[in-house]
Amino acid sequence: MNKFNLKLISFILVLIPGILLSQDKPISIRSLAYDFKSGKFLYSENHTEYYNSGTHNYSIVKYKDPKEKVIAQKKIEFGKKRTQPDFFLEDFRTGYYDKARLNNASTQSFTLEHQRSKEQGQKSKTIQVPGLVVVDGGFDYFIRDNFEDVSSGKTIKGNFVLTNRLDYFQCRVKKTKDLTYKGRDAVQFVLTPENFIIRSIADKIIVTYDKKTKRLLEYIGISNLQDDSGDDFPKVKIVFKYKEGQLDTL
Repeated sequence: MNKFNLKLISFILVLIPGILLSQDKPISIRSLAYDFKSGKFLYSENHTEYYNSGTHNYSIVKYKDPKEKVIAQKKIEFGKKRTQPDFFLEDFRTGYYDKARLNNASTQSFTLEHQRSKEQGQKSKTIQVPGLVVVDGGFDYFIRDNFEDVSSGKTIKGNFVLTNRLDYFQCRVKKTKDLTYKGRDAVQFVLTPENFIIRSIADKIIVTYDKKTKRLLEYIGISNLQDDSGDDFPKVKIVFKYKEGQLDTL
């Protein structure tokens, strides 16, 4: 082996740790979904968050039934705008899926796709959404980006894209109370439609966040998965299970 090859190998060995370190270690979080009325355990959400140099690039969420069988999966990509991620959710049981793609960040043009079941087929639509826009998992970053304002009592508003309706509607988020949640200082927010008529018939969403880390602790609202029969979307309580000490290192 000549000196050039030895130097090349040495250079690669020095470079490899730097390459590996450029990709941050993924963060895994598990949450448990219960039927809100009966308390029955329905499914788990197994989140894996992928980062690059501290920036959240994308997440994979695997939904598992009580027997740990994967029944659905979602990929959320935050690269374009973290409150307006591209995402694709597919339920393997029925063929249900939702998909959203941000086409143009400046015009806020989105292509939405929805399929209720394999039998009903796919529907799609391109829409342009004005103002402050929130898409799917971008709701979490919408809260975190406005955490100080909403925690202080200010009401914040945004246009929330509903992929399964191929449309959007305006919602308001406001604080309901401070509380202690499993020994941690927390704050609770409620999301409701801005339109009075829709607000009177639609279920509100209640979320509880850790004050220190701005991480989601609990969600109460409509599930984004259908029930086993594929007929309805149950109201659920989802409890986020962080590993011991994990919250304080995020």
